Amino acid sequence: MKTGLDILYVDDHGDTAYLMNLALERAGHNAITAVTSDQAIALIQQQEFDLYIFDIRIPEIDGLQLCRRVRTLHPKKIIIIFSALEYDDCRQAAYDAGATMYIGKQYGIEVIVAIANEMRDTMPVSP
Repeated sequence: MKTGLDILYVDDHGDTAYLMNLALERAGHNAITAVTSDQAIALIQQQEFDLYIFDIRIPEIDGLQLCRRVRTLHPKKIIIIFSALEYDDCRQAAYDAGATMYIGKQYGIEVIVAIANEMRDTMPVSP
C-alpha cells in the first residue's frame, strides 16, 4: 500500500533541492528532485507524480513553462510554484500558467511538507 506521495521538485539551487528532498523523504514521501528543466521534462515523460513543485527561475525552460506542460498532460494535478519572487505579477503569471498554488520561499519548506502531508492524509485508500 502506498503511504506517501510521489513528488517532483524542480529547483536549480542544489542546496534548496537537497533540503526539500530530505524534508519530504523524512515525512514519508517519495521525492525526486531535478535541477534543470531538461531533467524535469525527462522525469515528467517517464512518470506521473501526485504533486509537482517548481521554482520559477530554472535553466532552459522556466517553471511557468513547465507548469503549462504539466497542466496540459495532467489537468487535475496539484502544481505549486515555490519561488523567492514575491511580486504580484509573478504570482498572477503562475496562476495564468495553471498553478494551483503560489508559495513564497520565505514561508519555508515546512509549508510544502504540510501541504504534501495533508494531500497524503486525504488520499483515497487503495483496495
